[in-house]
Amino acid sequence: MVWANPWWACAFDGHEFKKATEVKISERKFSAQKAYAGESLAPYEGMRTTKGKVIDNPDREESALLSICLSPPEFPGHKMSYLAEGKEVVIVDARDYKYGACTGRLIEHWHSGSMTARVPELKRAVAKAYVEINAKLAEKLGVKDGDSLVVESPRGKIELPAKVLDVRKATGGPREDYVFVPWFDESKLINMIMRDNFDPFSFQADYKMFAVKIFKGKTRTHQAEPKPVVA
Repeated sequence: MVWANPWWACAFDGHEFKKATEVKISERKFSAQKAYAGESLAPYEGMRTTKGKVIDNPDREESALLSICLSPPEFPGHKMSYLAEGKEVVIVDARDYKYGACTGRLIEHWHSGSMTARVPELKRAVAKAYVEINAKLAEKLGVKDGDSLVVESPRGKIELPAKVLDVRKATGGPREDYVFVPWFDESKLINMIMRDNFDPFSFQADYKMFAVKIFKGKTRTHQAEPKPVVA
């Protein structure tokens, strides 16, 4: 099931939003240097912009509505693309990403760890980020508590230790087809592999629901490894 208000590609003329027949497609490469320098609003370089035609009409075509829904912005089995200069430009293809993931806060680190990670008691309580995984899914994937897991989205991947939880034993945890990753750990920036879309009215960034692959393994670097972004 896809939950979506009737969002559409639109243009704002200063008075009202009108349906657009074209969208701007930008190709951006993540810049770790800009991110670490504090340019978190636009940590990109190498931008190339083209124009693409909006596919179908969201008033009439369900496929068009799926391609522009913002909440959730992606899900397993979904492909989002536009036609630009006569060629298909794939924004996101989540058809090989079978599981959902979300991020959130912890009691010990209610927001980022910029302050709480400097408090010795809280740092001892939860020192590093991890990935919560349902015990049934862990069994299916052959994962044990503490194993190194790679969580990979269409935009990059990150390595995290598994925290296997079983709701049947009252230890909580996500549902069977989901995983959860806290975002307080500056050495494991989960937001680096997420989309940068936002609600066009509230400008709230969508850093929650995203589609992922999950498998045992390790990444080349300790930090998250983002891919080039097309949006």
